[in-house]
Amino acid sequence: MIGFLAAALVLTALACLWIFLPLFKSRADKSDALEHDQANLRILRDQWEELENDHRTGAIGDVELAEAKAELERRTLEEAALQKKTTMTGEAPRKKPAIIWGVAGSLAVLCLAGVFYSLIGTPSAFDPGVATVEKNPHEKPHDLSPSQMEEMVSAFAARMEAEPDNIEGHMMLARSYVQLGKYLQAAATYEKILERIPDEANVLADYADLLAMMQDGRLDGRPMELVGRALRADPAHWKALALAGTYAFENQDYAQAEAFWVKMKATVPADSEIARSIDGSIAEARARAERAAGAFPGNRLPE
Repeated sequence: MIGFLAAALVLTALACLWIFLPLFKSRADKSDALEHDQANLRILRDQWEELENDHRTGAIGDVELAEAKAELERRTLEEAALQKKTTMTGEAPRKKPAIIWGVAGSLAVLCLAGVFYSLIGTPSAFDPGVATVEKNPHEKPHDLSPSQMEEMVSAFAARMEAEPDNIEGHMMLARSYVQLGKYLQAAATYEKILERIPDEANVLADYADLLAMMQDGRLDGRPMELVGRALRADPAHWKALALAGTYAFENQDYAQAEAFWVKMKATVPADSEIARSIDGSIAEARARAERAAGAFPGNRLPE
């Protein structure tokens, strides 16, 4: 019994140290955490630029680029949510406690522990066989629930409000809204981006794709207006060419669809899966053009 009480006393003292020692730490821990979070975000931004450069040079294909960007966006959102939480915690008013209050608090905990143990405690409660805790072997701690994902995106959106010139960040935010199915918020974000860079082909093509999705896949109207602007800004933009070819194909202008897709194929690696998919689309357009015997309706890309 005496040995048990001695062990309980030591453990209680250690618990007091664990609780009260952080009160005497300086504010340097908070600033170090903030610098660490900011450094992580800078690293992620550098990785984003490296992916873009690798794609432009042909080192990676479109599929690999999309997968890498999706993973990078997830990591960036996690870092942004963590940074916001750290910043909010760091902004809370803090007072440096006097040592006497820490000692007094520790003694109070020891006394209360002794009183409660004398009233309701029992050594058998510490028997390892009394209770066991079993962890779920199928639990995946790294999986994010929809609510957690929405929380991270909300935190990232709040950060982007303070960084209106961070175009890459706002593009990432728009794509995150699309993944969550929040198309109206994504569209509003693209509109803000276009106010600052109205002739950026990537923004125009992605926004056109989103609007077509909101129109049940139809490209008529505003989507094709954006595609036209994207191709004027970058005639070799692969996504704009893909959308333009799809629009022409749906309007039975197979010759124009083939022309767009041939240009598109020149922008991707020749031995990639997407190149083989484009070959199939080109073959289908040619076959339909032959069956139509040269009778094309004349739909053209809107100016």
